Amino acid sequence: MSIYKSFDKKQRLIIIIVAVISLLGIIAGIVYDSGLTRVELTTITRPKPYEEAENISFGVEVDGIKPDKELTYEGQIGVKKLEEVKIDEYLHNTLDTLEANMYREGEGKERVLTGLNIPVRLANNPVDISFSTDEGGILLDNGDLNFDLIKEKQSVTLKLTAAYGEREISRSLVITVYPRTLTEEEKVKLAVKEKLDSAFADGENETITLPAEVEGKRVRAYFPKEEITGNLVGFALATIICLFVVFNENNKRKIKDREEELKNGYTEFVGRFVILLGAGLNIPAIWRKLETGFASNKSLTEEIRLTLWEVGNGKTEREAYENFGKRIGGTQFSKFVSVINQSLKLGQGQLLSRLEAESEAAMFERRNKAKVMGEVADTKLLMPMMLQLVLIMLIIMVPALLAV
Repeated sequence: MSIYKSFDKKQRLIIIIVAVISLLGIIAGIVYDSGLTRVELTTITRPKPYEEAENISFGVEVDGIKPDKELTYEGQIGVKKLEEVKIDEYLHNTLDTLEANMYREGEGKERVLTGLNIPVRLANNPVDISFSTDEGGILLDNGDLNFDLIKEKQSVTLKLTAAYGEREISRSLVITVYPRTLTEEEKVKLAVKEKLDSAFADGENETITLPAEVEGKRVRAYFPKEEITGNLVGFALATIICLFVVFNENNKRKIKDREEELKNGYTEFVGRFVILLGAGLNIPAIWRKLETGFASNKSLTEEIRLTLWEVGNGKTEREAYENFGKRIGGTQFSKFVSVINQSLKLGQGQLLSRLEAESEAAMFERRNKAKVMGEVADTKLLMPMMLQLVLIMLIIMVPALLAV
């Protein structure tokens, strides 16, 4: 229930609607099931010869057997077989129908231009159909002509086979196939190719004269231009993408390095602030003093200078210090800025003690970080040390093995 209470009104309404619909569906199912009555089976119609076998399941009630132990039969009804005396008739009729309907529109036995329509079975017919030709491959599996093998008009013997079970009959007929009809453009191209093939095949002349006219059309030969525009566009796009990736990664690295530099400078920053505060300087004077004190940490020096610039250009000290913490980020500098702004508001009575505690905590964290970095360095040195060990073993063992 605690989970339900965490939902809003809309979610609760959806849950209630789904629950009500589910309940109504269950009630409807109970009512429907209670109204069902058994339908007694006495006969079952077997599938036609050209149909597929059917799966069937039904209950069987037997006298003397309790209702909860009744038999449930599951099986398959095989298709009705053709009568033995009608099989040959079916096969012949199938071939007759196929032969009458296998030619495509505008084509016939004496003029096959594209191919034949020969299905594996006719509609409402259990007979399997196959075909073959005296020249294998001239008809593809889908009945289309293979024009690669047809160069001129020719007669082909086609064998049609009808089969049912182990019985089959075949019928052979001769059809006339034609090569593919070429367009005018294809005819010209073919003629040009034949002319060029003939010119190059002749090995008698030292100089080959290319045909200047074929089929009444002027012919000009040339070497294709090796265009480089596409390559240049691709190269330019690849270069730009690479620059974007490199610049992006470089900027990420710079930001990460800057964040790491600022984080590493926190301990020294707080330590110097505590020393100057203990020497009697007030907060604005300490900031001015720190401006020239971090030559080794350029990022932190820039942030201090920017903070002093904001103070000198109209912003209050609290606003400038808050911006300093926001720009740098991180919990350490945010905590430091909070302590400084609180002291500006309430006075500097406990500022020194609080900053001294913060300086000790920062120093402790720095020591822990140094320890972790030392462990990481040891791990990185493990692989070179292992390689050196292998090298030393080879130096010792190889001469010993060669001396044997």
